[in-house]
Amino acid sequence: MKKTLFFLLIPALISAQDITYDTTYVAPVQGGGFNQVKETTYETGRKITTLIPYDTAQIISLYIGLAQSKANDVATAAVAAIARQRSVKQIRDYDQAVKTIAGFSSADSIARQVFAKHIAGKTLEWDSAGVVIPAQVNPRAAGGYNLRLNGVNNRLDLFERRWLRVRNYPAQGTDTDLWLYKGEYVSFDGTYTLRTTDGSNIRSAPPPATKPPTVPAKKTTKKKARQ
Repeated sequence: MKKTLFFLLIPALISAQDITYDTTYVAPVQGGGFNQVKETTYETGRKITTLIPYDTAQIISLYIGLAQSKANDVATAAVAAIARQRSVKQIRDYDQAVKTIAGFSSADSIARQVFAKHIAGKTLEWDSAGVVIPAQVNPRAAGGYNLRLNGVNNRLDLFERRWLRVRNYPAQGTDTDLWLYKGEYVSFDGTYTLRTTDGSNIRSAPPPATKPPTVPAKKTTKKKARQ
């Protein structure tokens, strides 16, 4: 029974780790047939390679299925992009409503939480199609945050921990959305990436360790021995 539990727990522990790299490809096998090779690397450095044998008919069916899956991904992303633009307008409408009612910005409040948990204290770099430069995320005097690149401040919206938007970048009237993907913020087309310089994942910081309250020890008095 103990051995069974051991083997069941190992996959659960691995799946809980963040994946830093994964790829799947097909390789021919000497003597005929193919292997689908899946390579996965976890944040701990652990690497797992899985081989699935296929014959010619199976590999053709696999490729057709993969093509259909990717086409579905693109269609889903396109629909989501339309909804995203409408959502941004709604977010700003909600923010204006809160300003009118309570006099403060709800968007700034959300941005402060995202900044504190994911970006504060990290040394960042900006990868623009392979050209890497230092990057800083700094608070704006008027509220919100800037992404500073090459000495230029670009307004940065921190909508949610997985979604940032660089306003009017790379050109006036054009915004760049960044998505948290495998520990980095990446644009949809992969052109722009905001990452840490040390290769560590951008993710929620663990809660600070708290020590249990200390209870003062009770004083004990020794009774005098009877004479």
